[in-house]
Amino acid sequence: MSAMIRIVSVEHGLSPACEIQKALAHTDCQVATTSAENLFTDIAGTPPDAILLPLSLPDCIAVISRLRSLGPHAIILIAQHDEPLAQALAAGADDYLLAPVSAPLLHHRIHHAITYQRHATTIHELKSQLDAAEAARVRAESASQNFCRDLSHDLNNTLTGMIMTAEMLLMEKPSERTTRVLQEMIELADEIDSSIKTRRAAMSNQP
Repeated sequence: MSAMIRIVSVEHGLSPACEIQKALAHTDCQVATTSAENLFTDIAGTPPDAILLPLSLPDCIAVISRLRSLGPHAIILIAQHDEPLAQALAAGADDYLLAPVSAPLLHHRIHHAITYQRHATTIHELKSQLDAAEAARVRAESASQNFCRDLSHDLNNTLTGMIMTAEMLLMEKPSERTTRVLQEMIELADEIDSSIKTRRAAMSNQP
């Protein structure tokens, strides 16, 4: 990651926001500090790559859920040893660190969480594209079947008309050559009609 990583660190109570800013001062992370009250306003314009959130924040689970619904930014919790983490992780947090925060470990976890979120976003986008392609394939297949069904119906009517016309002409006792041509026409029309009916039956049995 050559570009600067945008980090938003939320201050609350004893959360070590200043220590975090110092820890990441000489890294590829650009840290902005905000309060819980201003968090969603501050990230609305330019979404950060990662958000450092103290688990002690009031309604922390609801905040995590809302953050996760807003975008693919990484959410890393800063927790005390006696704080429960399972519910927060289940709500959508990507990782956590226990205070006091180790600068190298924090830097590593930030990179890891951002990479994970980017991969997850790519997978989601590819799945959406795959679903769209599958839906388009189904629509095209359905349109093709409907076209073939309508075409076969029209051909069937045309062939039936040809057979009936040929049979009526045969009733007038034409010449031997004309009789042979009309009989061949009837046989060919019957073969085509049979082939169309077989194809239509196969299409009807397709899911």
